[in-house]
Amino acid sequence: MKATAKLIGIDPGHGGTDRSNHGPTGYIEADGVLDISLACRDELVSQGYGVIITRKTDKTLSLSQRAAVFNKAGCSLAVSIHTNAAPVSSIRGIETIYSILGGTGKELAEVLAKQLKNDLQLTIRRIFSRESEVNRGTDYYGIIRQTKMPCVIVEVEFHSNPDAESLLKDPGFRRRAGISIAKGIIKFLG
Repeated sequence: MKATAKLIGIDPGHGGTDRSNHGPTGYIEADGVLDISLACRDELVSQGYGVIITRKTDKTLSLSQRAAVFNKAGCSLAVSIHTNAAPVSSIRGIETIYSILGGTGKELAEVLAKQLKNDLQLTIRRIFSRESEVNRGTDYYGIIRQTKMPCVIVEVEFHSNPDAESLLKDPGFRRRAGISIAKGIIKFLG
């Protein structure tokens, strides 16, 4: 591990019993994001960074368990990797989500979205934060709310879009996406 490197948390979203998110022709988010996350981890490790990953197989973890893994390890930043869905199949693009508190999480979200856009020739749909409607002043997303370090959710593409799903079903594309996220993290840590 690099002497000055920070410990990076990578979370492949969903998995285990949480397999309901899928594309129109069989892409399963839990499997796709695991591939992307493992490629991201491997790239970071190959560059000398320390990585904590919440799951290496198809396993069930709650949001609280995922956050606890990062908090216990003392990660400097965390990235939860997903693919997206929308009720309208024409919607596409990268989305990154950061804490309503902004700060370095917002910067990380911007860097990751731009890196994916450049490396994969995708469009950025939005970079945003979301406040809880129930508990005002807190983040809507549990993984962001429960981590003690800056945490960003990356939605690589919309698996509900047939063209994007076709990309996501390609192992080479998933590998490139993981490497791109790693490159963005490295650039951010600069």
